Amino acid sequence: MEVLRLHLKGLCETIVISGEDSASKRHIKIKQIESGHYQVILSTGQFFGEGLDIQNIDCLVIAFPFSFEGKLIQYIGRLRGNNNEKIIIDYRDKNIPFLER
Repeated sequence: MEVLRLHLKGLCETIVISGEDSASKRHIKIKQIESGHYQVILSTGQFFGEGLDIQNIDCLVIAFPFSFEGKLIQYIGRLRGNNNEKIIIDYRDKNIPFLER
């Protein structure tokens, strides 16, 4: 996530949030997200799927493999709230065998 954040630095307002953040840092970041002060959120799959409950996400990029359909449904459920069109991008690199799961 840090590499992506560095690539996006100066291009867009990015928030990196994960279970590694202290409770106080997570609270501040969640308030930023809730108020719409971001363009990109970078998060781990586990934290996004279980640790975030925000309503203004319009696009989700899944960039890691998983096979449990329930997990996908859980992620899709995070894209709710306002009436904007929702977009889900499931990134798959066919040149990386591990991602072929």
